[in-house]
Amino acid sequence: MKIIGIIQASGLSKRMGKNKLYLDIRGKPMYQYIVDEALDTKLNQVIVVSNENKILDYADKKGAKSILNEESEKGQSRSIIKALEFAQDFDAYLFMVADQPFLKAETINIMIDRFKNSQKGILLPLYCGMRASPGLFDKKYKSELNKLKGDENGRIVVQKYRDDVEFIEIGDRKQGIDIDTYSDYERYCL
Repeated sequence: MKIIGIIQASGLSKRMGKNKLYLDIRGKPMYQYIVDEALDTKLNQVIVVSNENKILDYADKKGAKSILNEESEKGQSRSIIKALEFAQDFDAYLFMVADQPFLKAETINIMIDRFKNSQKGILLPLYCGMRASPGLFDKKYKSELNKLKGDENGRIVVQKYRDDVEFIEIGDRKQGIDIDTYSDYERYCL
């Protein structure tokens, strides 16, 4: 089974007021954490979808495929659709977000292993009971994902196909945290 990792890094950081992906966490920009961790997994390929050339250049330098999203103002659905245009020969898609800097390669690998042995088509993590990214989707949902509009994301597909969702418990709540506001950044990153 071939699984592609899709890192969404096209957000507009409206709640932050500036591009949060460039905020420093322990000596490097936030976006580099998810790229580095994803590339150190069992994923067959990693792509980064972004509206920022600096992020795309980093992805290329590290060995990921980069995709420019010039339509980020139309919402996060555009990142998903652009990624799926590229991901033609894959059996499943792992959607990650670039503002989740504490996610570990080990967790991604646990999800991949579980998914390969699952009877379900969607796998989602629970971090000490809290649902967060990433989400792993079988290719049979590709047409549904391609129908997303605006800021819709995989949650729409999850709601529609609830009976085909498996949850996996991850015992580290911090891995599920995404940094949306400056207070999140102060609380978890400084």
